Amino acid sequence: MAKPTLTEQDFQRASKKLRCEVPAIKAVAEVESRGKGFYASGFPVILFERHIFRKYTQGRYNKTHPHLSGPAGNYGAAGQNQINKFNEAFKLNPIAAMKSCSWGKFQIMGFNHEICGYEDVGSFVDAMKESEGKHLDAFVEFVIGNGLAIHLRTKNWAAFAKGYNGAGYKKNNYDVKMAKAYARHSAASNATLVATPVEDTDSSGTPTSASHPSEPPTNIEQTAGTIVNATSGNEPPAEGGGANDEPVQVSQGGFKSLIATVLGGITSGATAIWGALTSDTGVMIVGIVCVTLLILALIFRQVLMDWLRMNLTADPTKRNVK
Repeated sequence: MAKPTLTEQDFQRASKKLRCEVPAIKAVAEVESRGKGFYASGFPVILFERHIFRKYTQGRYNKTHPHLSGPAGNYGAAGQNQINKFNEAFKLNPIAAMKSCSWGKFQIMGFNHEICGYEDVGSFVDAMKESEGKHLDAFVEFVIGNGLAIHLRTKNWAAFAKGYNGAGYKKNNYDVKMAKAYARHSAASNATLVATPVEDTDSSGTPTSASHPSEPPTNIEQTAGTIVNATSGNEPPAEGGGANDEPVQVSQGGFKSLIATVLGGITSGATAIWGALTSDTGVMIVGIVCVTLLILALIFRQVLMDWLRMNLTADPTKRNVK
């Protein structure tokens, strides 16, 4: 059963919320799941992590089900094999099984359900079964909650991959793959998402279905309730400049340049004042009268000062007039 896939409008919506380019989001989707959120059967693309299942079942099934509970690795084939492992684990411990898979188009681990906006992992999995739009929404919340949006904006793929896939991101070259995918999608930003093949083995030759956060990045599972919307300090400066802008270059023209600058400022100021005065007839008349009186005062300044001195000299009660 075909499930709703992402549209350009979906990507645009997410890019506005993350304030990053659409090709950056498409690059992550491509590397994480070859750009597909669902198998042909309609089940979400998953990868079962047996070391996570071991963690959430306290190793109870290590001996009886070593293919489901044990050290990291031993993924086996992609596709139906992953579904079979999940179904088998689900019968043993449903909650642990759902938390132990990476889900959907962006391969977000089930134990990250809370930071993605879901109170319990069951609700998260139900949403992942619904549509790629739900996959994208979970991705947006995950990126914001972990303060990773800044790395998408700046295309710092190493920093993003470390926060998204864990400290072992270099083993599978997630950062390199994302950088290449971004360059490709950026060059064809108006084309539809193209799923380019990605290597299916890790450095030891073990096949995987896709790249995935094999360990909880930044200990998210334990701190999910405390880092929602942790974007403080990651926002770029507002348009028009900020503290990190390049310093304004100072003119090297010396005194002549200074005079020209001052005269230019005076001219601009006078023009602005005249424009304001002429915008209203009443204001213009008052302005003309005031300017006329000011000019007359300047012209007859010396005459007025002489008159004051003569009169003040004759009146000894007037003080402090110079």
